[in-house]
Amino acid sequence: PNLAKLTAILDPNHRIDYQPVDHLPASLVASMKWCLTYNARSRPSVRELLAVKHLQPPRATLPQPLLDRLRSHVSPEEFRLLQQAQI
Repeated sequence: PNLAKLTAILDPNHRIDYQPVDHLPASLVASMKWCLTYNARSRPSVRELLAVKHLQPPRATLPQPLLDRLRSHVSPEEFRLLQQAQI
């Protein structure tokens, strides 16, 4: 086992540096970070998560630049599903 990783996991003061990701909205990354809050009592409730913009009903298809990046990582069947996916 990696003791440095274990120490970081057990340290409530350890901060993880999340690098910006150009194909994900910053608000989605913030929601994911919220779910990963060290203190379980500070994590969002189901009700709070359901209010998150990215968990609302679909409104548009996935952006073409994102689809282009995903194409080589999924099967043709999965890619067809991604093309039909709504955000």
